Amino acid sequence: MGVRPWGLVAVAVVPVALGVTLSGVPAHAESTDTPGTGHGRHSAGAGQDATVSDRLAGTLGTAPGPAPRGSRPAATAGKGSHSMTGPAEGAATSAHSAAMATAAPSAALGAIAATTPTTADAWSSVGTFRTAEGWYAAPIHATLLPDGRVHFIGIARETNPPTPTSRARRVSWVFTPPPVGSAPAADTVITEVAEPVEHTGTPYGDASLYDDLYCTSATLDDTGRVVTAGGTRIVSDRATGELRYTLGLPYQTVFDGTTWQRLPGEMVGRGYLDSAARWYPTLTRLPDKRMLVTGGLELITPNASGTDNRSVETLDPHTGERALVSSHAATPVAIHARDYTSVFVLPYAAAASDLLMIADSGTPVTTAATADAPWNTLPRRTSHGTTDQSGWGASSVMLPIRSGAGAGAAYRNGSILVTGGDMVGTFQRSADVLDPVTGQWGPSVDLGINRHHPDAVVLADGRVLLVAGHDMTGATDVQRAQYVDPLSGFSVTTGASASGVIRGYHSVALLLPDGRVLVGGGRDVVTADSLEKPTYQIYTPDYLARARPMIASAPSQLEYGALFQLPTVGTPSEVVLVALGSQTHSFDTGQRVVQLPVGVTYNRADGAALSIVGTPADSHVAPPGYYGLVVLDGARTPSVAKVVHVG
Repeated sequence: MGVRPWGLVAVAVVPVALGVTLSGVPAHAESTDTPGTGHGRHSAGAGQDATVSDRLAGTLGTAPGPAPRGSRPAATAGKGSHSMTGPAEGAATSAHSAAMATAAPSAALGAIAATTPTTADAWSSVGTFRTAEGWYAAPIHATLLPDGRVHFIGIARETNPPTPTSRARRVSWVFTPPPVGSAPAADTVITEVAEPVEHTGTPYGDASLYDDLYCTSATLDDTGRVVTAGGTRIVSDRATGELRYTLGLPYQTVFDGTTWQRLPGEMVGRGYLDSAARWYPTLTRLPDKRMLVTGGLELITPNASGTDNRSVETLDPHTGERALVSSHAATPVAIHARDYTSVFVLPYAAAASDLLMIADSGTPVTTAATADAPWNTLPRRTSHGTTDQSGWGASSVMLPIRSGAGAGAAYRNGSILVTGGDMVGTFQRSADVLDPVTGQWGPSVDLGINRHHPDAVVLADGRVLLVAGHDMTGATDVQRAQYVDPLSGFSVTTGASASGVIRGYHSVALLLPDGRVLVGGGRDVVTADSLEKPTYQIYTPDYLARARPMIASAPSQLEYGALFQLPTVGTPSEVVLVALGSQTHSFDTGQRVVQLPVGVTYNRADGAALSIVGTPADSHVAPPGYYGLVVLDGARTPSVAKVVHVG
């Protein structure tokens, strides 16, 4: 197909009728509407000041009552910007108390010392993904399928190391990770799956159109299918192959593990240029089985300008029905991200604001997936100053939702851990926790290692694993993993081994059912001068060196607010659900860990046990879909997960 037009060139933007009006686009066009106005979305109070017990009582099936509401100011974040140095990145360039039984405001914690204890872990050798014709396939999006395979969306290049002039093409594939104890094959010939895109070099006047899912958003729906929204449309000169500009894609797809199809029609949320195009949107599974589509870009030109599509909409992946939640003009600028907005479903079954979003500005906002819901602004992440970029290059995860000490105790509140940040500031070596009940940030945790675009993975044992990322000095300490433990005062432990590879922007990290973590892709330190690596490794966390508990058998289906019997080898200290992940660009839209209440455990003389376990109270605590069911022993060592369906 000739030279892939990813390199930016200084050429004129030539308008074409592709659903957007390009004439008169300003150097950096954005809506001039006042954030928080229009569409009936104004600040009408989103204080979440009830105790968690009042809000979420009854983990064994009692539905929580309505949450009282306080008030917060309207969204007032200034207009952001996203100068583009390439289609892959933007500019070139706390913690609350670990006692989980109450909903008291966060207890103050001092900064963790930069020198952290080490723990034994291991990185595998490096494996390389190759296409059937010998090209090199770099993973950019990774989704764990219910059958244990991994679905990758990425880019294939003809050479390795790749160069800007290497021929390239779209590529997606499914992959079965090597079993425990086996090293990755030096070269793995991938099983490709054709992306159901609209344009594959389609002539359009003197231009060519080429679609791919390089910068889509992907996550699992409630039935375990991979749903995507948006992606990349390249408009290039037919004669020279030079890039004219990049557009987002206006459509969505569904992959069921075998067949991949485009959904009919286009998305309904329209951006500054009144198009439905989205490049870098975020897709989130909702408690009612719909999918939420948030943000993205419409157009990016070679001179580093562009326009965003801040609108928010929903998709029913079963019927194809789409509905606008918030227009571009009515959506606060604070949700705009050069990469992907972090979007979380809060575990509040009756809260009016059950969605939390955080993006480049570091200003969290809450709302709901209904057209009349208000936008509510929480305090910014300012532990290291008031930079506008405290959220850029960070990785955000929801901490495990815990059920407390026994039946009737409340689920925890879904606090958010934000790690790393802007490559030019001190946020890149810190972790900060936002408590959505109080709306406050805890004191900052010093990681001791700078990480821009790290990958954060919530483990079944409750810790948050940090891998990959980079800093601008080229330091190699980012090759070591780190653990942040909310259950021990947010202490930080560093892995003793090094991966041997810098995996910066565009890396992926995915927790596997056996407790290992697949890590792959990524660029080098200078994003603009590097390309994605077609390689992967398997990371072995420290807990795999210990004897592990076992689940003897598990039900395949769990309903909300019910009890089930769980036979195990050994007495479990905890039982948790771990949602199957879907990760890209330092954010995993599928991550969620939910502790289940354990009632009575019957122990036998032979070491076997039978526990009576409660399921999540409702779909806000655990949105419907596939999870890994895991038991932990007294040392918090996790078992291999049994994949179950919830809801």
